[in-house]
Amino acid sequence: MRTVHCCDALAWLSEQQDLPCVVTSLPDVSELSLSNVTDLAGYDEWVTTTTATIVGKLRPGCVAVFYQTDTAYEGRYVSKASMVCRGAALAKGDQLWHKICLRAAVGRSRSAKMPTFSHLLAFSGPRGGVTARAERCSIPDVFDRGDMVWARATGFVAAQKVCQWLQHELLVSSILDPFCGSGTILAAANHTGLAAIGVEINAKRARHALVMQVCRDAEGSLMARRSTDAGFAEDAQEDEET
Repeated sequence: MRTVHCCDALAWLSEQQDLPCVVTSLPDVSELSLSNVTDLAGYDEWVTTTTATIVGKLRPGCVAVFYQTDTAYEGRYVSKASMVCRGAALAKGDQLWHKICLRAAVGRSRSAKMPTFSHLLAFSGPRGGVTARAERCSIPDVFDRGDMVWARATGFVAAQKVCQWLQHELLVSSILDPFCGSGTILAAANHTGLAAIGVEINAKRARHALVMQVCRDAEGSLMARRSTDAGFAEDAQEDEET
């Protein structure tokens, strides 16, 4: 089962009494241009508050996993991972583990302010109830992120590994992605056998998220694609440009 709500994620989250396991990637500062976030200080506060809201509302036994890539803003390095950690601490959540997802081969670099890796961070909520098995995570400490449907998407391998971990170690049956974008995490969840709920404010991306599928590339590797729509590549390019 897959459900996608096209609405503002923070408003939707505020209406929820509690949350199931969350797997998400909080948007970049450039993607919040239509909100009240106008500078780096505002973005830091937004990420911290949003993370605290998510972690603070987790049901007993549930976890939140964030896939975040550090970036640059007006020439300054922006550590989204540290913002997420502060938000989780504000909600009195406990960090379970921290993994690194490679965006390029080992030894390659782009620039000091554009790293070639992403962070994968897992937290339990203040209500506890997470078993010791969750801390003995079977996901490798460092691995390739996998295919991405556009520049700011979650790597498919990262999404799949998290969903498999949630299913096999925490025995969950569903996940929530409150910032689902084009739906990579939702597709990975369904492919793993989990039900998925997504929230996305952009109508075009919400439409993509509802029908995103898992297929194989020419080499047999799994990837997320909306194969039913021949115009998806053009739409994805438009999303990246905006």
